[in-house]
Amino acid sequence: MNNKGTNLKEVMFIIAMFSFLLLPFLVTKQWWWVAFMATVALVFGIFEAASKIKTGRTLSQRFWKYSESHKVGSIVCLASLVVGWGMLILHLAWKMIWR
Repeated sequence: MNNKGTNLKEVMFIIAMFSFLLLPFLVTKQWWWVAFMATVALVFGIFEAASKIKTGRTLSQRFWKYSESHKVGSIVCLASLVVGWGMLILHLAWKMIWR
C-alpha cells in the first residue's frame, strides 16, 4: 500500500460522499439536517486531518491497512456501517412506507 500521500481520487470521493449526504437537505431547506450533516462532515475532516498528521495515514488508509490482516474484523465493521445507515434510512422512510 502506498501511503506517501492522499491522492486526489480519495479527496474527490470524500467530497462527493458528503455532497450526496448534504446537498439534498440543503436543496429541500431542511436546516436541522443540513446542520447535522455539515457537523458530521466537519468532525470527519478534523479526524482525517488529525489521523494524517499523527500517523501519516487517513482514516480510510488506516482501515485498508487494517483490512489486509483482519479480514473478518473489517467485514464486521463494513457490515455494521451498512446495517446502521440502513436502519437510519428505514427509520426516516417508516411513515412513507407504512401509511
